[in-house]
Amino acid sequence: MILSNLFQEGKEFELLPKAIQKALHYLRTTNFSEMKDGTYEIDGKKMFVILQSYTTANPENIKAESHKKYIDIQYIIEGNEIIRVAFPHKSNVFTDEGYQEEKDKWNYKELANEIDIPMYSGTFVILFPTDIHRPGCIWHKISNVRKAVVKIAIDLL
Repeated sequence: MILSNLFQEGKEFELLPKAIQKALHYLRTTNFSEMKDGTYEIDGKKMFVILQSYTTANPENIKAESHKKYIDIQYIIEGNEIIRVAFPHKSNVFTDEGYQEEKDKWNYKELANEIDIPMYSGTFVILFPTDIHRPGCIWHKISNVRKAVVKIAIDLL
């Protein structure tokens, strides 16, 4: 997992793989205010962005998930939330749904040692397949969130 601000100064982003640099460039240069919620291709099915708007909720009402084929870059355009993150652990318990191929995700009903990552406008988190995450959780009070989630196929790295 990598947490940062999209508009920070410095050369740190140059150390990241080219596919992640391409996604961050897309996030920096795209005017999302002119786009509707939905899915937009950046590089076909290898890299695309999902724009979404929602209201934060209590963590117990949100399923935690992880992925197999894609890395997520979750970028907050407006609003704030907590993304709860956990890592693989022998006491984590999957839901009965199993791996959902079409959505590239596993859902969890029990997790060990979740941590809260506060997210606000301008911040992003890069979540790798082993990073179990529960986005959209309330931070201080309910918030309306606009978010861009870039999905990057792991074979681009």
